[in-house]
Amino acid sequence: MRAPLVGELVIFARALMAHPAEKRGMMAKEILAETEAAHDYIRHNDTIHPALGDGSLMARILPLSPCSEPFADDLDFLNALAIVIEELVLHFRR
Repeated sequence: MRAPLVGELVIFARALMAHPAEKRGMMAKEILAETEAAHDYIRHNDTIHPALGDGSLMARILPLSPCSEPFADDLDFLNALAIVIEELVLHFRR
């Protein structure tokens, strides 16, 4: 997976907010795995993955129709962002 930009983390959290809180952790793991798979696909095939994009979080998340950007005092948004950060820490430690 290509290193994400901070703005991608916000959009990632916004995409998670469209789903029940109890499913967000698993969804975040799946998105990261799919983004990694898309990046591997490009390296092996010299073309983007037809369904998963170009190996960036942005390409994987935008088709999920993220909600509009909330204010930073929205606890639901902050919880979703915390999930994103936690899963990214775990992902990059591997």
